[in-house]
Amino acid sequence: SPSPDLSIFLFGAVVALAFVRFLFEPDGTINQQRFTVFFIMVLSAVGITSKLSFIGFGAAAVIVALGVWVWRERQTFQAVVRRSVVYLLIVGGLIGFPWMVRGIITSGYPAFPSSVAALPVDWRIPRAITREAELWVYSFARQPNGDMDTVLSTWDWIPGWWDRVQGSFDVYLFVLPLEIGAVTVLLSLISLAIRALFRKFTHWDWLYCLPLIPAFVAGLFWFLSAPDPRFAGSAFWIWGVWGATWLLFSLRRMPPRWISVLLLIAPTLIALLIVATEYDHGTYLDEFPRVPTAPVKPYITASGLSVNISDDPNNSLQLWDAPLPASPYSLPSLQLRGTTLREGFRLSPDAVLAPP
Repeated sequence: SPSPDLSIFLFGAVVALAFVRFLFEPDGTINQQRFTVFFIMVLSAVGITSKLSFIGFGAAAVIVALGVWVWRERQTFQAVVRRSVVYLLIVGGLIGFPWMVRGIITSGYPAFPSSVAALPVDWRIPRAITREAELWVYSFARQPNGDMDTVLSTWDWIPGWWDRVQGSFDVYLFVLPLEIGAVTVLLSLISLAIRALFRKFTHWDWLYCLPLIPAFVAGLFWFLSAPDPRFAGSAFWIWGVWGATWLLFSLRRMPPRWISVLLLIAPTLIALLIVATEYDHGTYLDEFPRVPTAPVKPYITASGLSVNISDDPNNSLQLWDAPLPASPYSLPSLQLRGTTLREGFRLSPDAVLAPP
């Protein structure tokens, strides 16, 4: 599938594993530490350039990893900061810069659908359409068939959204790991407070909190921008798995043994209850789905260009593998920049999307 959803799920999992190794193997060689930080930067950059929704997790992982690294090497503060800047420049130059160039070539913007740093080129998508595309993504993730202006101006979409994520595959991507993580993190914090009372608190307990930060930031960014479960990548599974891991390590150092047993039994029973109530959702992954064929019809622009648009009034946005040129929108001013599709298209700067 050309969709990057699976890849950013895997990128998130690998970044999280590298981050955990960096945190809990402090006795590694200096070169190993440097490589792990650089590896986290590279993979986070690849994830962000694969899909912008990864920016919350990737940026948080890089910032926290750099913070820990600078703290550990604070005796040589200037040297480690200088090396961090060099790493960022290398990653930005080799991964970020080509990605931005590609964005400029395809849309006129370095990070479409963001309209920041627009270039004055004739193929640039008009700002009005760019902004419309950005808002449509946010609206579609909240309420696919809702009025965009209404959805983005209120919180009324939350009940319907919550009902939708309870079914199909979304319950495994989002609901189950969210619930498991909420329970285990809460119990871990309780055990942390108990150990603090018994003076059993160590510096390791701070480290156990850190892997949750990228997942938490990613989840918050996801909810406030485009809360479709597939856009979250592995953030919620990392939240759930690390919450359980943190709890297990916390129980090993609990002073009264009966409290450890109680905190271990509680999430186990809750997990069994969750699985018992959710098992009937099933999945739809029995076979890989075929690419649908969308009915299309020709649309002639003012320049005489023939563009394939949807002939289905109930689904005008999904054209799948329709013959090129194809567009989900009827754009009267769309025209070729040259004589062939290879040379691209252009629109008048004041062009806007026609109302549906």
